[in-house]
Amino acid sequence: MAHYILLAKLTHQGITRINEKELHDRWDSFVKLLESKGGKLVAFYATLGTYDYVITADLPNDAAALEVSLATGKKGNVTFETCRAFDYAEFAKAVESTAG
Repeated sequence: MAHYILLAKLTHQGITRINEKELHDRWDSFVKLLESKGGKLVAFYATLGTYDYVITADLPNDAAALEVSLATGKKGNVTFETCRAFDYAEFAKAVESTAG
């Protein structure tokens, strides 16, 4: 499974329409979308600063990550910056393969 970091910003629509019910409905929909693409949620954080949310998720491939970002983004509540992340073992393997 590949690892992804999704950096999310609320849009104007997203912040003006947020309430307790809307928040829970959006969350449930997002988690179900991840699962429907063969993925799973690893962590979620609401943050202060440049991004409103930082989400880590495991998904089978880049295409699935792109589909999650596009499907969620087109609802108009958040924009995503999606980053492919490599754990230490993946990083160390890449370093070893470049050793000469």
